[in-house]
Amino acid sequence: MPKVLAFDYDGTIARGGLLPETMRAALQAARHAGCALVLVTGRIYPELLRELPDVLALFDRVVLENGAVLVRPGGQPVPLAEPVDERFDRALLEQGVDTLRGQVHVALEARHEERAKRVVEELGLDVRMVRNRSALMVAPPSVSKASGLSHALASLGVSEGEAIAVGDAENDVTMISACALGVAVGDAVAELTSVADVVLEKPGPEGAAEFVFGLVAAARPGTSRDR
Repeated sequence: MPKVLAFDYDGTIARGGLLPETMRAALQAARHAGCALVLVTGRIYPELLRELPDVLALFDRVVLENGAVLVRPGGQPVPLAEPVDERFDRALLEQGVDTLRGQVHVALEARHEERAKRVVEELGLDVRMVRNRSALMVAPPSVSKASGLSHALASLGVSEGEAIAVGDAENDVTMISACALGVAVGDAVAELTSVADVVLEKPGPEGAAEFVFGLVAAARPGTSRDR
């Protein structure tokens, strides 16, 4: 059993924003087996809490905003970088483009990517842009899911070499590439499956839950192949 399991949220362990009961059971089984759990999502905190109010009871650490914010159980969200310049939001709003701002990053629909790039160039901003299927995440250049996970793992006293990460989209590439084992669910985007160590047969939460239950079963005493 790995020391840590790290998961993306939407499309990986959640469907339609909700955590299926089978996936919840799999997470609880992993924790019972002694594995720490980290959630690494592009969501902002209030948005996540609306759909998963017990997130800090399920996970030992929560990384928000695509790696930009860290939350520990019992604590408040802690920014891991300076926020994206507010001129970015204002410029896009003037062009009729809606954005969602967190403590650090800014999210918008990916179909506006070219407009966002033009604004970044015009304002001379230093940012990182990454797609998450139909969404575009804009953050400081030092921020990624890998950087956020690294902060979470360090706070747990664990290294990336002792962790497994599971994801489904473009913004999960850095995270699964950083860990000892990178896993893509069955309906993950091609950009992720091309770098994953394991591609599951089943999609989203179905695949992730089955994978976790398999890890737990393999870690039980008496399940060695030598028997």
